[in-house]
Amino acid sequence: MRFKFKLDRLNTKLSKRIYLSFSDHSQEFRDRFLQIICLLSILLVICLTNIRFITFFIQHSIEGVRFFQPSPEKYLILSLELSFYTSLLLTSPFIAISILCYFLPAFIPRERKAIISLFIISAFLFLAGIIYANKILIPTTLTFFLTYTKELLEPLWSFEDYSRLSLILYLSAVLTFQIPILQLILSFLGIANSRNYVQLGKYILLGATIIGAFLTPSTDPITQTILASAIVLIYCLGTGLVLALEKIAVLR
Repeated sequence: MRFKFKLDRLNTKLSKRIYLSFSDHSQEFRDRFLQIICLLSILLVICLTNIRFITFFIQHSIEGVRFFQPSPEKYLILSLELSFYTSLLLTSPFIAISILCYFLPAFIPRERKAIISLFIISAFLFLAGIIYANKILIPTTLTFFLTYTKELLEPLWSFEDYSRLSLILYLSAVLTFQIPILQLILSFLGIANSRNYVQLGKYILLGATIIGAFLTPSTDPITQTILASAIVLIYCLGTGLVLALEKIAVLR
């Protein structure tokens, strides 16, 4: 993960920034890109060999449902998709770190601290979004669909549709939990502050409902309400973080 440039290229006396030639940038980019591709390929093979575990993990969100495949080749194609998305998810932290390390030397120390702090907060929010989707959003949504038709129809679902629905819900939760990062970036750039976020609070409920309806693939009110509630809570969390940082800046 280190930068492969010569020490005599550093102009540390004149500036705290690090200057690289175009060839150094190109070589660094190629090295990191190849590292990402190699890791993604290795994880893809591992996921393909453990596709049964991934399938059981996806199915554990709901009980009392039988899954079927509409045609013989569907599960094979779906296995490739699930393996790719799982390996991409596992590679995403390494991708984020590689991007961070690639651009970080171009910033001054103060900017680096802010970017690293945002990266750490974003990583925690990413994990929180995954846990929220796995423990609350997906089980509640699927339980609603199951109980809604339980007395009328036999719960026999297409595993392909079920997997894609779960994937969209995971993605929706992860994007929702990144709202504080957007708030902090706007605050760092001087575009908005905590007072602006508080004033916009009365519009957040309506906006959260619209965003929840846009991000969720289903039209049931339960899923949209759960996601909209998460958006409001995450927005309040981001506002609190911005307010805390403003108070810390005043004390300094």
